[in-house]
Amino acid sequence: MLKTVVIHWLDLGMAWKLAVLAVLLVTHAVAALPGPPQCSAATLNKVAFGVGSSATQIGGAAAGGRSPSVWDKFAAESGKIQDGSSPATATDFYNKYKQDIQLMKTLGVKNFRMSLSWSRLIPRGLKGSAVSEDGVRFYNNVITELKKNGIEPAITLYHWDLPQVLQDKYQGFMDRQFVDDFVYYAKVAFEKFGGRVRKWTTFNEPWVICNNQVSQSEKHTEARHSQQSSSQAFAS
Repeated sequence: MLKTVVIHWLDLGMAWKLAVLAVLLVTHAVAALPGPPQCSAATLNKVAFGVGSSATQIGGAAAGGRSPSVWDKFAAESGKIQDGSSPATATDFYNKYKQDIQLMKTLGVKNFRMSLSWSRLIPRGLKGSAVSEDGVRFYNNVITELKKNGIEPAITLYHWDLPQVLQDKYQGFMDRQFVDDFVYYAKVAFEKFGGRVRKWTTFNEPWVICNNQVSQSEKHTEARHSQQSSSQAFAS
């Protein structure tokens, strides 16, 4: 067997020999590293273990005063969602939040990261537009129920569900007006719920927003402009 290994080693090219040696050196170096430090009870007490979700994933109740988000439009397109499910219903947290929170309590959950639906809180999305009292009441009820069951809420303001009206009006993130509209939305959320919620996140996974949502919008816009230019050139 040793003879076979030696022959195979001699048959290897220089690049492969270097690669094998590199793997052996790295393996040896990693094995020599000290193990991870043990977490003390004091350290573990500083970590907020819990569960999380988003408004689009669970909220539903599109007929409950919420205007459509970009996810509603996307999901309505044939073939976009494999099983045909829709944010219009989702898991119906809007109507079943008390049962869901009881399930969390049964599991021993102490922290729940949730997101607000911008289009439920401010259906028109725009700075200065009306705040939905039904939306405020719903989220206040959820926060009350969580706290009553010993669960601390942590709120994410934006989890990829831009109000469709803003996408239609100015392409969402592609326009500077988005900043003013988002600041207005954030201020409303802080004013309505800030006294009862201590933990806040502005954007969920900004990388996804920049590289998937915005870059795809840019490509779509460039393609549309290219088609228009080509049509104009052909017509002339």
